[in-house]
Amino acid sequence: MSCIIKKKNIIWIWGAVLLNMNLVHLQLISNINTTGLIITAPNAGIVLLHKGHYIPSDHVIYNTAMFPMTTNTCYLLPIREARKIPACKDFAILTRHKRLITDIITIGTSALALGTATASMILTKNLEKKVNQFQHNIKIIADRLELGEARMIQFEKNQMQLGMILQQSENLLNSTINQVNQHSSTLEAFQKQLNDYQQNLLTLQHRVIENNQDTVHRFLSLAIHDIINNKPTLGFLHPSDLQLVIKTILQENNVTVSNMAEQIPMVELITKLIIRQQIDFVPAELYSDINNIEIGKLTFTTFYAMPNDQKPHFNIYKVITGPFIHNNKVVRLAQMPSYIGINQKSNSSITWTSDDLSTCTFDQITTCRETPAEKPLGLGNTCLEQILDGTKLISCRTEETKLDLPHIQQIQSGQWLISTNNTYLHCIRVPTQPILTSRTKIWSENSQVIVPPVALISVPNGTTIHCPGFNLPGSIIPDTKAIINIIKNLSQIEENEEIIDMHKELNSNATWEKLPYVSGDVDALIQHMLSQTTQVSRHIYMTPPDNQDSKQFPILHYIVIGILVVVIIIALVTWCIKRSAASKITIALPSLIG
Repeated sequence: MSCIIKKKNIIWIWGAVLLNMNLVHLQLISNINTTGLIITAPNAGIVLLHKGHYIPSDHVIYNTAMFPMTTNTCYLLPIREARKIPACKDFAILTRHKRLITDIITIGTSALALGTATASMILTKNLEKKVNQFQHNIKIIADRLELGEARMIQFEKNQMQLGMILQQSENLLNSTINQVNQHSSTLEAFQKQLNDYQQNLLTLQHRVIENNQDTVHRFLSLAIHDIINNKPTLGFLHPSDLQLVIKTILQENNVTVSNMAEQIPMVELITKLIIRQQIDFVPAELYSDINNIEIGKLTFTTFYAMPNDQKPHFNIYKVITGPFIHNNKVVRLAQMPSYIGINQKSNSSITWTSDDLSTCTFDQITTCRETPAEKPLGLGNTCLEQILDGTKLISCRTEETKLDLPHIQQIQSGQWLISTNNTYLHCIRVPTQPILTSRTKIWSENSQVIVPPVALISVPNGTTIHCPGFNLPGSIIPDTKAIINIIKNLSQIEENEEIIDMHKELNSNATWEKLPYVSGDVDALIQHMLSQTTQVSRHIYMTPPDNQDSKQFPILHYIVIGILVVVIIIALVTWCIKRSAASKITIALPSLIG
Protein backbone atom coordinates (compact mmCIF):
# COMPACT_ATOMS: atom_id res chain seq x y z
CA MET A 1 0.00 0.00 0.00
CA SER A 2 2.86 2.36 0.81
CA CYS A 3 4.41 1.63 -2.58
CA ILE A 4 1.19 2.62 -4.32
CA ILE A 5 1.01 5.89 -2.34
CA LYS A 6 4.63 6.68 -3.19
CA LYS A 7 3.95 6.03 -6.87
CA LYS A 8 0.95 8.37 -6.80
CA ASN A 9 3.04 11.07 -5.13
CA ILE A 10 5.72 10.68 -7.78
CA ILE A 11 3.11 10.98 -10.53
CA TRP A 12 1.70 14.17 -8.97
CA ILE A 13 5.18 15.63 -8.64
CA TRP A 14 6.00 14.90 -12.29
CA GLY A 15 2.66 16.41 -13.35
CA ALA A 16 3.38 19.58 -11.41
CA VAL A 17 6.86 19.81 -12.93
CA LEU A 18 5.50 19.40 -16.47
CA LEU A 19 2.78 21.98 -15.81
CA ASN A 20 5.34 24.49 -14.54
CA MET A 21 7.52 23.84 -17.59
CA ASN A 22 4.56 24.50 -19.91
CA LEU A 23 3.74 27.70 -18.05
CA VAL A 24 7.34 28.85 -18.40
CA HIS A 25 7.29 28.04 -22.12
CA LEU A 26 4.03 29.93 -22.65
CA GLN A 27 5.44 32.89 -20.76
CA LEU A 28 8.51 32.86 -23.02
CA ILE A 29 6.32 32.81 -26.12
CA SER A 30 4.20 35.71 -24.89
CA ASN A 31 7.31 37.72 -24.03
CA ILE A 32 8.82 37.41 -27.50
CA ASN A 33 9.68 40.82 -28.89
CA THR A 34 7.14 40.76 -31.71
CA THR A 35 7.90 44.35 -32.60
CA GLY A 36 11.19 43.19 -34.14
CA LEU A 37 11.33 43.05 -37.89
CA ILE A 38 12.86 39.58 -38.25
CA ILE A 39 12.97 36.59 -35.89
CA THR A 40 14.98 33.49 -36.73
CA ALA A 41 15.72 30.12 -35.16
CA PRO A 42 18.94 28.83 -36.79
CA ASN A 43 18.53 25.32 -35.37
CA ALA A 44 15.28 24.90 -37.37
CA GLY A 45 16.22 26.80 -40.52
CA ILE A 46 13.23 29.12 -40.16
CA VAL A 47 12.75 32.88 -40.46
CA LEU A 48 9.73 34.88 -39.24
CA LEU A 49 9.17 38.19 -41.04
CA HIS A 50 6.93 40.67 -39.23
CA LYS A 51 4.18 41.87 -41.61
CA GLY A 52 2.03 44.02 -39.34
CA HIS A 53 -0.95 43.86 -37.01
CA TYR A 54 -4.26 42.10 -37.49
CA ILE A 55 -7.50 42.76 -35.60
CA PRO A 56 -10.32 40.24 -36.16
CA SER A 57 -13.63 41.75 -37.21
CA ASP A 58 -16.48 41.55 -34.70
CA HIS A 59 -19.41 43.16 -36.56
CA VAL A 60 -20.68 43.51 -40.13
CA ILE A 61 -22.29 46.50 -41.85
CA TYR A 62 -23.74 46.78 -45.33
CA ASN A 63 -25.02 49.27 -47.89
CA THR A 64 -27.05 48.91 -51.08
CA ALA A 65 -26.79 50.73 -54.42
CA MET A 66 -29.69 50.60 -56.92
CA PHE A 67 -29.49 51.26 -60.67
CA PRO A 68 -32.54 51.63 -62.98
CA MET A 69 -32.58 49.16 -65.83
CA THR A 70 -34.16 49.79 -69.26
CA THR A 71 -34.66 47.62 -72.31
CA ASN A 72 -31.10 48.47 -73.40
CA THR A 73 -29.66 46.71 -70.36
CA CYS A 74 -31.23 43.29 -70.74
CA TYR A 75 -27.79 41.76 -71.19
CA LEU A 76 -26.85 42.80 -67.64
CA LEU A 77 -29.78 40.95 -66.04
CA PRO A 78 -29.80 37.33 -64.95
CA ILE A 79 -31.11 35.16 -67.77
CA ARG A 80 -33.91 33.78 -65.61
CA GLU A 81 -35.15 37.28 -64.78
CA ALA A 82 -34.67 38.58 -68.32
CA ARG A 83 -36.91 35.88 -69.79
CA LYS A 84 -39.77 37.06 -67.59
CA ILE A 85 -39.69 40.54 -69.13
CA PRO A 86 -41.47 40.93 -72.50
CA ALA A 87 -39.14 43.74 -73.58
CA CYS A 88 -36.15 41.41 -73.31
CA LYS A 89 -37.46 39.12 -76.04
CA ASP A 90 -33.97 38.11 -77.15
CA PHE A 91 -33.71 36.03 -73.97
CA ALA A 92 -37.16 34.39 -74.46
CA ILE A 93 -37.78 31.01 -76.04
CA LEU A 94 -39.07 31.54 -79.58
CA THR A 95 -42.03 29.46 -80.92
CA ARG A 96 -42.87 28.68 -84.60
CA HIS A 97 -46.37 29.68 -85.83
CA LYS A 98 -48.45 27.49 -88.18
CA ARG A 99 -48.53 28.40 -91.88
CA LEU A 100 -52.40 28.26 -92.14
CA ILE A 101 -52.77 31.37 -90.02
CA THR A 102 -50.24 33.20 -92.18
CA ASP A 103 -52.09 32.25 -95.39
CA ILE A 104 -55.43 33.50 -94.04
CA ILE A 105 -53.82 36.78 -93.08
CA THR A 106 -52.32 37.12 -96.58
CA ILE A 107 -55.69 36.48 -98.31
CA GLY A 108 -57.44 39.02 -96.10
CA THR A 109 -54.77 41.60 -96.85
CA SER A 110 -55.14 41.03 -100.61
CA ALA A 111 -58.95 41.43 -100.46
CA LEU A 112 -58.57 44.62 -98.50
CA ALA A 113 -56.10 45.97 -101.07
CA LEU A 114 -58.54 45.16 -103.94
CA GLY A 115 -61.39 47.02 -102.23
CA THR A 116 -59.18 49.99 -101.60
CA ALA A 117 -58.13 50.12 -105.29
CA THR A 118 -61.80 50.04 -106.45
CA ALA A 119 -62.76 52.88 -104.13
CA SER A 120 -59.79 54.89 -105.37
CA MET A 121 -60.92 54.43 -109.02
CA ILE A 122 -64.45 55.75 -108.24
CA LEU A 123 -63.02 58.76 -106.45
CA THR A 124 -60.76 59.47 -109.44
CA LYS A 125 -63.75 59.56 -111.85
CA ASN A 126 -65.67 61.99 -109.63
CA LEU A 127 -62.61 64.20 -109.34
CA GLU A 128 -62.18 64.30 -113.13
CA LYS A 129 -65.84 65.40 -113.54
CA LYS A 130 -65.39 68.23 -111.04
CA VAL A 131 -62.23 69.42 -112.83
CA ASN A 132 -64.06 69.67 -116.18
CA GLN A 133 -66.84 71.72 -114.61
CA PHE A 134 -64.28 74.04 -112.99
CA GLN A 135 -62.56 74.64 -116.35
CA HIS A 136 -65.93 75.60 -117.93
CA ASN A 137 -66.57 78.17 -115.21
CA ILE A 138 -63.11 79.66 -115.71
CA LYS A 139 -63.80 80.08 -119.43
CA ILE A 140 -67.02 82.03 -118.70
CA ILE A 141 -65.14 84.32 -116.31
CA ALA A 142 -62.44 84.95 -118.95
CA ASP A 143 -65.11 86.02 -121.50
CA ARG A 144 -66.55 88.45 -119.03
CA LEU A 145 -63.13 89.92 -118.34
CA GLU A 146 -62.57 90.55 -122.06
CA LEU A 147 -65.92 92.37 -122.21
CA GLY A 148 -64.92 94.51 -119.25
CA GLU A 149 -61.58 95.44 -120.86
CA ALA A 150 -63.41 96.61 -123.99
CA ARG A 151 -65.54 98.88 -121.90
CA MET A 152 -62.50 100.25 -120.09
CA ILE A 153 -61.14 101.70 -123.38
CA GLN A 154 -64.05 104.08 -123.50
CA PHE A 155 -63.14 105.66 -120.13
CA GLU A 156 -62.37 109.38 -120.14
CA LYS A 157 -58.91 110.92 -119.99
CA ASN A 158 -59.12 111.83 -116.29
CA GLN A 159 -59.99 108.28 -115.48
CA MET A 160 -56.89 107.13 -117.38
CA GLN A 161 -54.71 109.49 -115.33
CA LEU A 162 -56.28 108.20 -112.17
CA GLY A 163 -55.46 104.72 -113.36
CA MET A 164 -51.83 105.70 -113.95
CA ILE A 165 -51.60 107.13 -110.43
CA LEU A 166 -53.09 104.01 -109.05
CA GLN A 167 -50.61 101.98 -111.09
CA GLN A 168 -47.69 103.93 -109.60
CA SER A 169 -49.09 103.44 -106.13
CA GLU A 170 -49.44 99.78 -106.92
CA ASN A 171 -45.80 99.66 -108.04
CA LEU A 172 -44.69 101.30 -104.79
CA LEU A 173 -46.83 98.89 -102.83
CA ASN A 174 -45.39 95.96 -104.77
CA SER A 175 -41.81 97.11 -104.10
CA THR A 176 -42.65 97.50 -100.41
CA ILE A 177 -44.16 94.05 -100.39
CA ASN A 178 -41.03 92.69 -102.11
CA GLN A 179 -38.81 94.22 -99.43
CA VAL A 180 -41.06 92.83 -96.73
CA ASN A 181 -40.90 89.44 -98.44
CA GLN A 182 -37.10 89.66 -98.55
CA HIS A 183 -37.01 90.43 -94.82
CA SER A 184 -39.38 87.56 -94.24
CA SER A 185 -37.11 85.26 -96.24
CA THR A 186 -34.14 86.41 -94.18
CA LEU A 187 -36.08 85.82 -90.98
CA GLU A 188 -37.12 82.41 -92.23
CA ALA A 189 -33.47 81.57 -92.99
CA PHE A 190 -32.48 82.70 -89.51
CA GLN A 191 -35.33 80.69 -88.03
CA LYS A 192 -34.23 77.65 -90.00
CA GLN A 193 -30.64 78.03 -88.77
CA LEU A 194 -31.94 78.44 -85.22
CA ASN A 195 -34.00 75.29 -85.61
CA ASP A 196 -30.93 73.47 -86.92
CA TYR A 197 -28.92 74.67 -83.94
CA GLN A 198 -31.63 73.53 -81.57
CA GLN A 199 -31.80 70.16 -83.31
CA ASN A 200 -28.02 69.79 -83.10
CA LEU A 201 -28.15 70.76 -79.43
CA LEU A 202 -30.83 68.14 -78.75
CA THR A 203 -28.81 65.57 -80.68
CA LEU A 204 -25.68 66.45 -78.71
CA GLN A 205 -27.61 66.28 -75.45
CA HIS A 206 -29.02 62.91 -76.44
CA ARG A 207 -25.54 61.66 -77.31
CA VAL A 208 -24.16 62.88 -73.98
CA ILE A 209 -26.94 61.03 -72.15
CA GLU A 210 -26.26 57.91 -74.20
CA ASN A 211 -22.53 58.16 -73.51
CA ASN A 212 -23.20 58.55 -69.79
CA GLN A 213 -25.50 55.54 -69.85
CA ASP A 214 -22.96 53.53 -71.86
CA THR A 215 -20.24 54.46 -69.37
CA VAL A 216 -22.44 53.46 -66.44
CA HIS A 217 -23.36 50.18 -68.13
CA ARG A 218 -19.71 49.49 -68.90
CA PHE A 219 -18.72 50.03 -65.27
CA LEU A 220 -21.66 47.89 -64.15
CA SER A 221 -20.56 45.12 -66.50
CA LEU A 222 -16.99 45.22 -65.15
CA ALA A 223 -18.25 45.28 -61.56
CA ILE A 224 -20.52 42.29 -62.18
CA HIS A 225 -17.59 40.40 -63.72
CA ASP A 226 -15.36 41.14 -60.70
CA ILE A 227 -18.04 40.22 -58.15
CA ILE A 228 -18.87 36.94 -59.89
CA ASN A 229 -15.13 36.11 -59.91
CA ASN A 230 -14.92 36.83 -56.17
CA LYS A 231 -13.02 40.11 -56.55
CA PRO A 232 -14.34 42.85 -54.23
CA THR A 233 -14.95 46.13 -56.05
CA LEU A 234 -16.65 49.48 -55.61
CA GLY A 235 -16.27 50.44 -59.27
CA PHE A 236 -20.03 50.51 -59.83
CA LEU A 237 -20.41 53.62 -57.65
CA HIS A 238 -20.27 57.19 -58.95
CA PRO A 239 -17.34 59.17 -57.51
CA SER A 240 -19.68 61.39 -55.48
CA ASP A 241 -21.55 58.34 -54.15
CA LEU A 242 -18.26 56.58 -53.43
CA GLN A 243 -17.04 59.54 -51.41
CA LEU A 244 -20.29 59.57 -49.43
CA VAL A 245 -20.06 55.82 -48.73
CA ILE A 246 -16.46 56.07 -47.49
CA LYS A 247 -17.26 59.09 -45.33
CA THR A 248 -20.27 57.36 -43.78
CA ILE A 249 -18.34 54.17 -43.00
CA LEU A 250 -15.46 56.06 -41.40
CA GLN A 251 -17.68 58.31 -39.27
CA GLU A 252 -20.33 55.84 -38.12
CA ASN A 253 -17.89 53.03 -37.29
CA ASN A 254 -15.02 55.11 -35.88
CA VAL A 255 -12.39 53.50 -38.10
CA THR A 256 -8.80 54.42 -37.30
CA VAL A 257 -5.96 54.08 -39.79
CA SER A 258 -2.59 52.71 -38.72
CA ASN A 259 0.72 54.20 -39.81
CA MET A 260 1.38 51.38 -42.27
CA ALA A 261 -2.03 51.85 -43.92
CA GLU A 262 -1.56 55.60 -44.42
CA GLN A 263 0.39 54.92 -47.62
CA ILE A 264 -2.61 53.51 -49.52
CA PRO A 265 -5.74 55.37 -50.77
CA MET A 266 -8.82 55.34 -48.57
CA VAL A 267 -10.88 53.57 -51.23
CA GLU A 268 -8.43 50.65 -51.19
CA LEU A 269 -8.66 50.47 -47.41
CA ILE A 270 -12.47 50.28 -47.52
CA THR A 271 -12.37 47.76 -50.38
CA LYS A 272 -10.14 45.45 -48.34
CA LEU A 273 -12.83 45.37 -45.63
CA ILE A 274 -15.40 43.85 -48.02
CA ILE A 275 -16.29 40.26 -47.11
CA ARG A 276 -19.24 39.69 -49.47
CA GLN A 277 -21.08 41.32 -52.39
CA GLN A 278 -24.51 40.32 -53.65
CA ILE A 279 -26.34 41.26 -56.88
CA ASP A 280 -30.16 41.16 -57.04
CA PHE A 281 -32.80 42.26 -59.57
CA VAL A 282 -36.09 43.90 -58.54
CA PRO A 283 -38.76 43.80 -61.32
CA ALA A 284 -40.73 46.97 -62.09
CA GLU A 285 -43.97 45.25 -61.04
CA LEU A 286 -42.86 45.43 -57.40
CA TYR A 287 -42.66 49.23 -57.29
CA SER A 288 -44.27 52.24 -59.01
CA ASP A 289 -42.39 53.61 -62.01
CA ILE A 290 -43.31 57.23 -62.78
CA ASN A 291 -41.76 57.38 -66.25
CA ASN A 292 -42.92 53.87 -67.16
CA ILE A 293 -39.66 53.16 -69.00
CA GLU A 294 -37.89 50.96 -66.44
CA ILE A 295 -37.99 47.18 -66.48
CA GLY A 296 -36.60 46.95 -62.96
CA LYS A 297 -33.70 47.90 -60.71
CA LEU A 298 -30.35 46.15 -60.29
CA THR A 299 -29.15 46.24 -56.66
CA PHE A 300 -25.59 45.80 -55.37
CA THR A 301 -25.38 44.93 -51.66
CA THR A 302 -21.91 45.16 -50.10
CA PHE A 303 -21.05 43.73 -46.68
CA TYR A 304 -18.08 45.10 -44.71
CA ALA A 305 -16.33 43.39 -41.79
CA MET A 306 -15.38 46.15 -39.39
CA PRO A 307 -12.52 45.57 -36.92
CA ASN A 308 -12.72 46.69 -33.32
CA ASP A 309 -9.70 48.74 -32.32
CA GLN A 310 -10.47 48.13 -28.64
CA LYS A 311 -9.67 44.42 -28.99
CA PRO A 312 -6.05 43.18 -28.69
CA HIS A 313 -4.29 42.73 -32.00
CA PHE A 314 -2.28 39.86 -33.42
CA ASN A 315 1.30 40.34 -34.60
CA ILE A 316 1.45 38.71 -38.03
CA TYR A 317 4.61 36.93 -39.19
CA LYS A 318 5.39 35.34 -42.51
CA VAL A 319 6.91 31.91 -41.97
CA ILE A 320 9.87 31.21 -44.29
CA THR A 321 11.66 27.86 -44.16
CA GLY A 322 14.98 27.20 -45.83
CA PRO A 323 15.96 23.85 -47.37
CA PHE A 324 19.09 22.07 -46.20
CA ILE A 325 20.87 18.77 -46.78
CA HIS A 326 20.32 15.97 -44.28
CA ASN A 327 21.37 12.37 -44.89
CA ASN A 328 22.18 13.23 -48.52
CA LYS A 329 18.62 14.51 -49.08
CA VAL A 330 17.28 18.03 -49.52
CA VAL A 331 14.77 18.51 -46.69
CA ARG A 332 13.04 21.36 -44.90
CA LEU A 333 10.92 21.87 -41.81
CA ALA A 334 7.62 20.02 -42.35
CA GLN A 335 4.00 21.09 -41.87
CA MET A 336 4.68 24.79 -41.38
CA PRO A 337 1.94 27.41 -41.92
CA SER A 338 2.43 30.31 -44.30
CA TYR A 339 1.58 32.97 -41.70
CA ILE A 340 1.16 33.00 -37.94
CA GLY A 341 -0.45 35.59 -35.68
CA ILE A 342 0.52 35.89 -32.00
CA ASN A 343 -1.62 37.70 -29.42
CA GLN A 344 0.48 38.57 -26.39
CA LYS A 345 -2.42 39.68 -24.19
CA SER A 346 -4.60 36.60 -24.64
CA ASN A 347 -1.68 34.15 -25.12
CA SER A 348 -3.26 32.78 -28.27
CA SER A 349 -2.30 32.29 -31.90
CA ILE A 350 -3.87 31.90 -35.34
CA THR A 351 -2.27 30.35 -38.40
CA TRP A 352 -2.88 30.54 -42.15
CA THR A 353 -1.92 27.81 -44.58
CA SER A 354 -1.38 28.30 -48.30
CA ASP A 355 -5.01 27.29 -48.93
CA ASP A 356 -6.29 30.12 -46.70
CA LEU A 357 -4.43 32.97 -48.40
CA SER A 358 -6.90 33.58 -51.25
CA THR A 359 -9.12 35.78 -49.06
CA CYS A 360 -6.32 37.54 -47.16
CA THR A 361 -3.89 40.38 -47.77
CA PHE A 362 -0.62 40.68 -45.84
CA ASP A 363 0.98 43.68 -47.51
CA GLN A 364 0.77 47.28 -46.32
CA ILE A 365 -2.43 46.46 -44.45
CA THR A 366 -3.40 43.07 -43.04
CA THR A 367 -6.98 42.08 -43.81
CA CYS A 368 -8.70 38.74 -44.07
CA ARG A 369 -12.30 37.93 -44.96
CA GLU A 370 -12.28 34.74 -42.90
CA THR A 371 -10.42 34.61 -39.60
CA PRO A 372 -8.95 31.18 -38.75
CA ALA A 373 -9.66 29.48 -35.45
CA GLU A 374 -7.94 31.10 -32.48
CA LYS A 375 -6.06 28.60 -30.32
CA PRO A 376 -4.35 29.07 -26.95
CA LEU A 377 -0.58 28.86 -26.96
CA GLY A 378 0.29 25.26 -26.23
CA LEU A 379 -2.60 23.84 -28.24
CA GLY A 380 -1.69 25.15 -31.68
CA ASN A 381 1.25 24.18 -33.89
CA THR A 382 3.39 22.39 -31.31
CA CYS A 383 6.53 22.44 -33.44
CA LEU A 384 6.32 26.16 -34.13
CA GLU A 385 5.67 26.89 -30.46
CA GLN A 386 8.74 24.84 -29.50
CA ILE A 387 10.75 26.89 -31.98
CA LEU A 388 9.48 30.12 -30.43
CA ASP A 389 10.23 28.74 -26.95
CA GLY A 390 13.81 27.94 -27.86
CA THR A 391 13.40 24.45 -26.39
CA LYS A 392 14.26 21.09 -27.87
CA LEU A 393 12.34 20.44 -31.08
CA ILE A 394 10.65 17.19 -30.14
CA SER A 395 7.52 17.66 -32.27
CA CYS A 396 9.28 18.97 -35.38
CA ARG A 397 9.77 16.79 -38.42
CA THR A 398 11.45 17.10 -41.81
CA GLU A 399 10.06 16.50 -45.26
CA GLU A 400 11.79 16.07 -48.59
CA THR A 401 11.60 18.91 -51.08
CA LYS A 402 12.29 19.04 -54.80
CA LEU A 403 13.98 22.43 -54.68
CA ASP A 404 17.24 22.76 -56.56
CA LEU A 405 20.29 24.05 -54.74
CA PRO A 406 21.42 26.76 -54.50
CA HIS A 407 18.02 28.06 -53.37
CA ILE A 408 17.77 31.81 -52.74
CA GLN A 409 14.83 33.50 -51.00
CA GLN A 410 14.54 37.25 -50.55
CA ILE A 411 13.21 38.06 -47.09
CA GLN A 412 13.00 41.77 -47.84
CA SER A 413 15.14 44.45 -49.42
CA GLY A 414 18.80 43.52 -48.88
CA GLN A 415 18.12 40.42 -46.75
CA TRP A 416 18.43 36.92 -48.18
CA LEU A 417 18.01 33.34 -46.99
CA ILE A 418 20.27 31.09 -49.05
CA SER A 419 20.71 27.32 -49.12
CA THR A 420 23.58 25.69 -51.01
CA ASN A 421 25.45 22.39 -50.91
CA ASN A 422 27.44 21.42 -47.84
CA THR A 423 30.33 23.65 -48.90
CA TYR A 424 31.31 27.14 -47.83
CA LEU A 425 31.28 29.66 -50.69
CA HIS A 426 33.98 32.26 -51.19
CA CYS A 427 32.20 35.41 -52.37
CA ILE A 428 33.23 39.02 -52.96
CA ARG A 429 31.51 42.15 -51.65
CA VAL A 430 31.70 44.91 -54.28
CA PRO A 431 30.49 48.52 -53.92
CA THR A 432 27.91 49.45 -56.52
CA GLN A 433 29.27 53.02 -56.76
CA PRO A 434 33.02 53.61 -57.25
CA ILE A 435 34.88 55.85 -54.80
CA LEU A 436 36.61 59.03 -56.03
CA THR A 437 39.87 60.13 -54.38
CA SER A 438 42.51 62.77 -55.02
CA ARG A 439 45.26 60.24 -55.75
CA THR A 440 43.38 57.88 -58.00
CA LYS A 441 40.49 58.66 -60.24
CA ILE A 442 38.32 55.62 -59.58
CA TRP A 443 38.85 52.69 -57.24
CA SER A 444 36.69 50.29 -55.28
CA GLU A 445 37.02 48.34 -52.04
CA ASN A 446 36.41 44.64 -52.67
CA SER A 447 36.38 42.31 -49.70
CA GLN A 448 36.06 38.55 -49.43
CA VAL A 449 32.97 37.07 -47.79
CA ILE A 450 32.65 33.44 -46.74
CA VAL A 451 29.05 32.27 -46.97
CA PRO A 452 27.94 29.13 -45.07
CA PRO A 453 25.78 26.50 -46.83
CA VAL A 454 22.67 27.78 -45.01
CA ALA A 455 22.77 31.39 -43.93
CA LEU A 456 20.73 34.54 -43.41
CA ILE A 457 22.59 37.38 -45.13
CA SER A 458 22.03 41.14 -44.78
CA VAL A 459 23.64 43.09 -47.62
CA PRO A 460 24.18 46.81 -46.85
CA ASN A 461 23.05 49.58 -49.13
CA GLY A 462 25.42 50.41 -51.97
CA THR A 463 27.04 46.98 -52.09
CA THR A 464 26.53 43.66 -53.87
CA ILE A 465 27.80 40.21 -52.92
CA HIS A 466 28.99 38.21 -55.94
CA CYS A 467 28.99 34.45 -55.43
CA PRO A 468 29.61 31.62 -57.90
CA GLY A 469 26.37 31.35 -59.83
CA PHE A 470 24.37 34.18 -58.20
CA ASN A 471 24.54 37.76 -56.91
CA LEU A 472 22.94 39.30 -53.81
CA PRO A 473 22.18 43.04 -54.24
CA GLY A 474 22.06 45.29 -51.22
CA SER A 475 19.22 47.21 -49.67
CA ILE A 476 17.68 50.03 -51.69
CA ILE A 477 17.12 52.07 -48.53
CA PRO A 478 20.25 53.92 -47.40
CA ASP A 479 21.49 54.14 -43.81
CA THR A 480 19.59 51.10 -42.59
CA LYS A 481 21.10 48.52 -40.27
CA ALA A 482 19.43 45.14 -40.06
CA ILE A 483 18.48 43.94 -36.57
CA ILE A 484 17.64 40.24 -36.36
CA ASN A 485 16.29 38.55 -33.23
CA ILE A 486 17.75 35.07 -32.75
CA ILE A 487 15.90 32.52 -30.60
CA LYS A 488 18.28 30.21 -28.79
CA ASN A 489 18.40 28.43 -25.43
CA LEU A 490 15.14 29.79 -23.99
CA SER A 491 16.15 33.36 -24.80
CA GLN A 492 16.19 35.91 -27.57
CA ILE A 493 19.26 37.79 -28.71
CA GLU A 494 19.51 40.79 -31.01
CA GLU A 495 22.14 40.27 -33.69
CA ASN A 496 23.64 42.89 -36.00
CA GLU A 497 25.96 40.60 -37.95
CA GLU A 498 25.65 40.65 -41.73
CA ILE A 499 25.89 36.85 -41.99
CA ILE A 500 24.12 34.50 -39.57
CA ASP A 501 25.39 30.94 -39.86
CA MET A 502 22.41 28.56 -39.73
CA HIS A 503 24.32 25.58 -41.10
CA LYS A 504 26.22 25.04 -37.86
CA GLU A 505 23.01 24.74 -35.84
CA LEU A 506 21.26 22.60 -38.45
CA ASN A 507 24.23 20.24 -38.68
CA SER A 508 23.96 19.53 -34.97
CA ASN A 509 21.41 17.13 -33.49
CA ALA A 510 21.57 18.61 -30.00
CA THR A 511 18.18 20.34 -30.21
CA TRP A 512 16.59 18.58 -33.16
CA GLU A 513 16.89 14.95 -34.22
CA LYS A 514 15.37 15.73 -37.65
CA LEU A 515 13.09 12.72 -37.85
CA PRO A 516 11.12 12.34 -41.10
CA TYR A 517 7.49 13.39 -41.18
CA VAL A 518 4.89 10.61 -41.01
CA SER A 519 1.20 11.18 -41.70
CA GLY A 520 -1.07 11.47 -38.69
CA ASP A 521 -2.88 8.13 -39.08
CA VAL A 522 0.28 6.04 -39.33
CA ASP A 523 1.97 7.97 -36.52
CA ALA A 524 -1.05 7.46 -34.24
CA LEU A 525 -1.09 3.74 -35.05
CA ILE A 526 2.61 3.36 -34.25
CA GLN A 527 2.27 5.30 -30.98
CA HIS A 528 -0.74 3.18 -30.01
CA MET A 529 1.14 -0.06 -30.74
CA LEU A 530 4.16 1.15 -28.78
CA SER A 531 1.97 2.01 -25.80
CA GLN A 532 0.29 -1.39 -25.98
CA THR A 533 3.72 -3.06 -26.10
CA THR A 534 4.82 -1.16 -23.00
CA GLN A 535 1.67 -2.12 -21.08
CA VAL A 536 1.96 -5.81 -22.02
CA SER A 537 5.64 -5.89 -21.06
CA ARG A 538 4.94 -4.25 -17.70
CA HIS A 539 2.11 -6.71 -17.02
CA ILE A 540 4.29 -9.70 -17.88
CA TYR A 541 7.27 -8.63 -15.81
CA MET A 542 5.22 -7.50 -12.80
CA THR A 543 3.28 -10.81 -12.54
CA PRO A 544 5.21 -13.40 -10.47
CA PRO A 545 5.51 -16.57 -12.54
CA ASP A 546 4.34 -19.83 -11.02
CA ASN A 547 6.27 -23.01 -11.36
CA GLN A 548 3.82 -24.26 -13.96
CA ASP A 549 3.84 -21.06 -16.07
CA SER A 550 7.56 -20.29 -15.82
CA LYS A 551 8.30 -22.44 -18.83
CA GLN A 552 5.49 -20.86 -20.90
CA PHE A 553 6.61 -17.23 -20.26
CA PRO A 554 9.34 -17.03 -22.97
CA ILE A 555 6.99 -18.55 -25.55
CA LEU A 556 4.23 -16.00 -24.78
CA HIS A 557 6.75 -13.16 -24.93
CA TYR A 558 7.96 -14.21 -28.39
CA ILE A 559 4.41 -14.62 -29.68
CA VAL A 560 3.45 -11.07 -28.61
CA ILE A 561 6.58 -9.57 -30.16
CA GLY A 562 5.99 -11.47 -33.42
CA ILE A 563 2.38 -10.26 -33.64
CA LEU A 564 3.45 -6.64 -33.07
CA VAL A 565 6.16 -6.88 -35.74
CA VAL A 566 3.65 -8.25 -38.27
CA VAL A 567 1.14 -5.50 -37.47
CA ILE A 568 3.81 -2.80 -37.88
CA ILE A 569 4.91 -4.25 -41.24
CA ILE A 570 1.28 -4.39 -42.48
CA ALA A 571 0.69 -0.77 -41.37
CA LEU A 572 3.82 0.48 -43.14
CA VAL A 573 2.96 -1.39 -46.36
CA THR A 574 -0.59 0.03 -46.28
CA TRP A 575 0.75 3.54 -45.73
CA CYS A 576 3.19 3.20 -48.66
CA ILE A 577 0.39 1.98 -50.94
CA LYS A 578 -1.87 4.89 -49.94
CA ARG A 579 0.96 7.36 -50.43
CA SER A 580 1.78 6.07 -53.92
CA ALA A 581 -1.92 6.09 -54.85
CA ALA A 582 -2.37 9.61 -53.52
CA SER A 583 0.61 10.84 -55.54
CA LYS A 584 -1.07 9.65 -58.76
CA ILE A 585 -4.36 11.45 -58.17
CA THR A 586 -5.18 13.99 -60.86
CA ILE A 587 -7.83 16.63 -60.38
CA ALA A 588 -9.79 17.59 -63.50
CA LEU A 589 -10.91 21.18 -63.24
CA PRO A 590 -14.12 22.11 -65.08
CA SER A 591 -13.55 24.08 -68.27
CA LEU A 592 -14.96 27.60 -68.34
CA ILE A 593 -15.01 27.72 -72.16
CA GLY A 594 -18.22 26.85 -73.91
